[in-house]
Amino acid sequence: MPRATKPSKPAAAAVLPAFYTVRLIPEARDCFWRIAEYPFVYGDPRKWKLLYEANKGLLSDPANPDLIEPGQVFEIPSLAGEKREGAWDPAKKYPPLP
Repeated sequence: MPRATKPSKPAAAAVLPAFYTVRLIPEARDCFWRIAEYPFVYGDPRKWKLLYEANKGLLSDPANPDLIEPGQVFEIPSLAGEKREGAWDPAKKYPPLP
């Protein structure tokens, strides 16, 4: 006779960062394209315009998405309803965007 098992609880939805601080990386400078490519952001550099549109008011020249500076903090808008909160922490491991 098979043993009854308890139904497993669904895994808690991963929480991804809601804000990203631009870093100075000499060999691969942060830009909207590169930031969108990070797996904890969108995992797809072609989504850079979502970041730009949400944050262009923070740019010294809002018409130029290439002018971002180290230390600027950008909001990461939700792409598909994923839960985002808090600031990106480089010491923390994040799952890729599902």
